[in-house]
Amino acid sequence: MMKYYDPEDIRQADIIAVEKFGVTSLELMENAGTNAALEVLKKYPYARCFLILAGPGNNGGDGFVAARSFFE
Repeated sequence: MMKYYDPEDIRQADIIAVEKFGVTSLELMENAGTNAALEVLKKYPYARCFLILAGPGNNGGDGFVAARSFFE
């Protein structure tokens, strides 16, 4: 069974990554979006179009990076 994390867990992990390990929020966003796209492509390697729905704020940025990744 796949484990899911709630939004507060992810926020705390982001804070630790930034404060303790010096990862920038832009790097977190790039990694999240790029890896989300890669996972979709692994599952649907022959898909020719995608619909990306993302919320406001950081989720929107992750979605934008994912969308961009499909064309790189």
